[in-house]
Amino acid sequence: MTRRIRLLIAIGLVGVLAVDIGYAFLLQRYEIQHYTKDTQAHEKNQPNPEGPFLILGRAAVVGAENFTIDKPEAITALATLVIAFFTWRLWWSTDKLWAETKAAGITATIAANAAKKSADASLVALRPWLSCKVEIAEPLTYTTAGDALFAFRFIVKNVGRSPAMGVRLSPDLTLFSPKHEHSIINLQRMAEHNRGMPAGGSTMIIPGGISIVGSELGLLLFPDETYTFNYRIPLKRSEIEKSCEDISTKHFWPELRGLVTYTYPLATVRADTGFVYRIEKLGGVLELGEPVPLENMSLSDHSLWSGFAT
Repeated sequence: MTRRIRLLIAIGLVGVLAVDIGYAFLLQRYEIQHYTKDTQAHEKNQPNPEGPFLILGRAAVVGAENFTIDKPEAITALATLVIAFFTWRLWWSTDKLWAETKAAGITATIAANAAKKSADASLVALRPWLSCKVEIAEPLTYTTAGDALFAFRFIVKNVGRSPAMGVRLSPDLTLFSPKHEHSIINLQRMAEHNRGMPAGGSTMIIPGGISIVGSELGLLLFPDETYTFNYRIPLKRSEIEKSCEDISTKHFWPELRGLVTYTYPLATVRADTGFVYRIEKLGGVLELGEPVPLENMSLSDHSLWSGFAT
């Protein structure tokens, strides 16, 4: 709408300029050729019954018969009219070209965004995804130093559609208490560290403190393939005692957390799958120094955590 208004204004200005210049030019020619000095003096003292448009029409008819351009003012007026026309035409073409270019740019941006979304969706559909199922493998026992010893079975499966490379598992035991770092915060920090590493290879530290980037370490899991990790993880007696210093009993609430890390072709960021479980005693609470049979223990999802996969 704005361009139309500007176009109408430009056309109006050019039209007014053309009428003004033509009127002045033809009237001057008419007066010079067809009026004497006496007639001109007479007309100055008499009201002119003819309007400017009637004079313009009559002057156009008479002046067209003997039309010559012999005045610099007339040449300048005609040149100004021509320049004004071509200026308007150039402005109109430029404005139209700018509008078409802008529309083409918007169309190209929309097409590029659609193509990127389609490519991202295809990559997500074809990439690997790893799940991790955890089971308690043995009864709770204690070492001679009084540390609680837990055993777990981790079943990692590729539920995606392409191979996962460099598959590694990092499990850990902690305690739910005000004196220990929250499991979720710790796991999120581990995940951020993993995603900050190069997606195409692992960084290793060799003796002497020199870091090298080599081929990806870890397992290779094809779609629908599983691998089972078996771990025995101790929980220090000192840490258990620290968690229950402010209570009269030696009850403790252990938590199992872990991160499965991997990569795949075309990955720009390393992928991971995280989990947090609480270890519970059926019908009671775990107490320091008390062994617990396998059938009396269970894993439950953390109340503030449902896991993640990236």
